[in-house]
Amino acid sequence: MRVITIASQKGGTGKSTLAINLGVLAGASGAPVVLVDCDAHRGLAQWRLVRAAARPVVAELPEPGGVEAVLANCRAAGAEFVVLDTPAGTPAPGSVIARAIAAADLVVMPSKAGFLDIMAARATVAAIRRARVPGVIVLNEVPPRGAVVEGARTALVGYGLPVCPTAVAHRVAVGYSLLQGQSLAEYDPANRGVAEFAAVWAWIKEHLAHGIAASSRPPARAS
Repeated sequence: MRVITIASQKGGTGKSTLAINLGVLAGASGAPVVLVDCDAHRGLAQWRLVRAAARPVVAELPEPGGVEAVLANCRAAGAEFVVLDTPAGTPAPGSVIARAIAAADLVVMPSKAGFLDIMAARATVAAIRRARVPGVIVLNEVPPRGAVVEGARTALVGYGLPVCPTAVAHRVAVGYSLLQGQSLAEYDPANRGVAEFAAVWAWIKEHLAHGIAASSRPPARAS
């Protein structure tokens, strides 16, 4: 079972949207996928209520901080991929966000291209390093064209985490797809954003397949 945590201190970076679209892509080949809604706003749970398709499964935390319990249930159920969608906020030690980061095989941090978004990434990067887990950055909901995206990419590279070569542009159709309980690929297969989400998922799978989750964890320090 591979655990992918979507985390970003700043709100509005499209964490839930990214979790949904990656989760649907992960299950497209038949792999059992569970999306776990760790946010009190219950965005994924609300999306599931209007979704006609039975998969991917959407689960909620059994209790605040119950990340480990829900992952044990996912493992027992035979999940191949689990995507943890975390709330915005400071990833303080012991918080749901920190627990989700610590449990991840890979942390995916979405970021918009704005100055405040880039500055806010610092806290999440620090939490990833504290947990000694691999992390990557995905430019998400950014302008479809212009130098601002490449400028943001250059700034984010400075955090020392891999930045996905494909940026996901802001598209109105993404919002409409969520209203229908669908991913963008299901709602509008010809939309340009479908290829962007697919490229991001392929890149994430490549990281997982190359064993980054296991090989890049530094050895624990002797106490």
